[in-house]
Amino acid sequence: MSISVTGVVEPNFGSDSKLGELVPESGVEVQNPFDTLLQGTLPKPYVCLKCGKEFTHKQTLRYHDISQHTGSYKFKCQQCGKGFYQKYRYEQHLRKHANIRSYICSLCHRGFFSRDALRDHTKKCEVSMAMNNTL
Repeated sequence: MSISVTGVVEPNFGSDSKLGELVPESGVEVQNPFDTLLQGTLPKPYVCLKCGKEFTHKQTLRYHDISQHTGSYKFKCQQCGKGFYQKYRYEQHLRKHANIRSYICSLCHRGFFSRDALRDHTKKCEVSMAMNNTL
């Protein structure tokens, strides 16, 4: 499967912006990706032909296709049969079966299975601690 978005980045001299502008070769209007970043939404030009899900990056679409539609995995849990394409996700899954919470919050000492879960928790925990200290 081949997916492409064509365009040329041209310098934008004579304006306040020091960034180039994407000038599409096809004549299709393309928004400045930095404008959409500020709005919190990136364009999603890569679409899965099997389920219609949209992605911002070609590599993310490839990973989605392999992990969601092919059924072939590099790693498979012997305990429950769940499959994983990425080793770190597989290892994270195994920690759940063993109830190993290696990532500990320095504020409340609660344990988590993954660094991502700890990071998300820490943001909330910091806000909660700050609110409790102001009361």
